[in-house]
Amino acid sequence: MKTKGMIDNRQNGLVGDALKAHITKGSKLSIAAAHFTLYAFAQLKKELAQIDEFRFYFTEPAFVRGDRSFNEWMKKNEAALYGVEEERKYKIELNQAYIARELAKWLKQKARVKSVVNQRIQGSLYHVRNEDGSQIGLIGGAPFSSPGLGYSNSSHFYFTHMMNDRDSSAQLLCQLRRFGKMNRRCKM
Repeated sequence: MKTKGMIDNRQNGLVGDALKAHITKGSKLSIAAAHFTLYAFAQLKKELAQIDEFRFYFTEPAFVRGDRSFNEWMKKNEAALYGVEEERKYKIELNQAYIARELAKWLKQKARVKSVVNQRIQGSLYHVRNEDGSQIGLIGGAPFSSPGLGYSNSSHFYFTHMMNDRDSSAQLLCQLRRFGKMNRRCKM
């Protein structure tokens, strides 16, 4: 099990496998990313069922209502919930209605979802904190989608750095909490 270093979703490990290896019963998972798709949820459903708490921060002003300049971004990101370009072929294989119902139930039970309001944040942040005190952080460009996790072919390279040292993980968690204070909660 890889605990630190570079992940490239090709030869040097997959972001999804790193999350699967480190999420345990009672984990707290925080993610800041541009996308959250049904397909990513489906890929990690078993692991996500074990966590106690989930925080997701959209790094683009995707679901904030009231500002006309964001309508195009909203439409793009709402559509991305059902899959990014590389995931389109999976629509046939996956029962979207069933997964969407499971996702909605899971989100109501475990999730706090927010979106940035007046800015865009480049890249993605992931943080897993376990009951035994162990934690990992991932910093890079991998969105919470099947290609971002490394589970579908993509023409994009998503380089992600994984770290497990206490200081770096604490700084990453602090940054994620800062997102939570300056952003708006999304309506479910």
